[in-house]
Amino acid sequence: MNQTASTKIKRYRNAIVNEIEMPDDMKNMVIDVAVKAFKKHRIEDIVEFKSAEKVAENIRNHFRKKYGGEWCCIIGQELAYYVAYEKYFISFNLGKVRIMLFKSP
Repeated sequence: MNQTASTKIKRYRNAIVNEIEMPDDMKNMVIDVAVKAFKKHRIEDIVEFKSAEKVAENIRNHFRKKYGGEWCCIIGQELAYYVAYEKYFISFNLGKVRIMLFKSP
């Protein structure tokens, strides 16, 4: 992973991107899909498990259909992670909620 890309925090709309290794069009898409899913499931800063699960499922399914392969989406407020991914990874916040999406190897 490019160290400068992973250490810079970038704002996009109401999202704060913490780490990224994917093209801008994919970044924009995952944030747009997440924002729409948050509105649909009425998620604010506090995540109710079932709603978060639905949002993660929406994001994952969107990327599976659009780009193929296996994608993983993790949503929560406090995450520690160490994952293996294939080329595409993003970690960003919407409010206090962290969203992580990556393509599985």
